[in-house]
Amino acid sequence: MKIFKRIAVALGGCLIAAILVLFLMGFRSNANHLVATLVIGCPPAQLWTWIAEPEGQKRWISWLTKIDQEDTGEFRWTMVDPTMNNRAVHIDGKRTAFQPPREFGAHIASEGMFEGDISYRLKEAGENKTALEYDFRYRYETFFARLMEPLITPQAQKKLDGDLARLKQLAEQSN
Repeated sequence: MKIFKRIAVALGGCLIAAILVLFLMGFRSNANHLVATLVIGCPPAQLWTWIAEPEGQKRWISWLTKIDQEDTGEFRWTMVDPTMNNRAVHIDGKRTAFQPPREFGAHIASEGMFEGDISYRLKEAGENKTALEYDFRYRYETFFARLMEPLITPQAQKKLDGDLARLKQLAEQSN
């Protein structure tokens, strides 16, 4: 019986240590932050249509299946998330910056999941080239999601990198 108690204490200690490590990792400098910069071989005005127009967005943002957009700058994205058994996830947003073809920003939120601010900045980077700066700062609404952030953010960054690679390919092909 003593051995079972020791095993239970050891397992409990490991669990507590893992939770503590995840909790502390949530305070690192890049927690709750996705960022990317890349140069795309087309002018800013051409890239703008891919960034700000719903039909363009649906072609390069994976999982995005539907966009409802209002003239007021409010929108709703419907995404089918394969990491959640292909569940439809709704992301509501309101534009916070709109300066064609230079800057697009929005406050976005998915009820019960997260909220944050996203921005795309486009700058000329030579003849027929645009430097795209992407920045997304967010926070999770539930304790469990905040705890799991050190595991979620790298996967979200990987998805973002793939989406931006697709954007680059599509925009350069249309140039």
